[in-house]
Amino acid sequence: METLSALAARFGAPANPSEMEAHLLGEQAPHTSHAELVLAYLAHFGSSPTNLEELVEAIDQVPDEEDLSAFRCAEGVAVTSASDGWWVLFQEPGHG
Repeated sequence: METLSALAARFGAPANPSEMEAHLLGEQAPHTSHAELVLAYLAHFGSSPTNLEELVEAIDQVPDEEDLSAFRCAEGVAVTSASDGWWVLFQEPGHG
């Protein structure tokens, strides 16, 4: 599976993926974080993902979604906003 660094290079993520915001699913996302934004947006559509597979499916199922994308990678799932350019790495507990 592709690493976060390779994915970042291919899609133009921040130059240093280790500085990318990371969020552990199941934990409260910090207020105003990109992770909170993603999770609140998905909740608006009735989805509260508890694992990485559910996260990818929830993003894929948002009607007419063209801005938000989810990419599986070795470290978890990287989610990006095409219009704003931010990335956040979602991981499950015990990753590492």
